[in-house]
Amino acid sequence: MRQVAEPIKKPLKEGTPRHGCGHNLLGVGSLGAVFFMKKIGS
Repeated sequence: MRQVAEPIKKPLKEGTPRHGCGHNLLGVGSLGAVFFMKKIGS
């Protein structure tokens, strides 16, 4: 989100947060759903 539109990772301003699209939350949420379904399925 806060990166220059180039084929390499280059921040707009040094020291600021960069990628913030939420892919990390998608993985954690999916894993939590699997554990929940496994728990209620037993």
